[in-house]
Amino acid sequence: MKGVCACRAVTVTVARKPDYINFCNCSLCRKTGGGWGYFDTDEVAIEGTLTGFERPDIEEVFLITQFCPRCGAAVRWVPLPGDESRKVGVNMRLFDPS
Repeated sequence: MKGVCACRAVTVTVARKPDYINFCNCSLCRKTGGGWGYFDTDEVAIEGTLTGFERPDIEEVFLITQFCPRCGAAVRWVPLPGDESRKVGVNMRLFDPS
């Protein structure tokens, strides 16, 4: 499955449909508009440049939200370096609904 950001500068390829899509209601996800599908890191390929954002409003930051620097679309979140065992979240809103 392939998804793209609004300006088409970033392409996301995932190996399968996610088991479910999480519409998180934390303050960050509400503002970035993510609908997260969870994948192992080796199931996701990104083409294009991403910019990262770490939340300044929580005491223990545990992930980096990555987005397209051109159109601002949230693409994925990844665990902080050193915690590669965790899954990544991919914004399934970048994919065609079908």
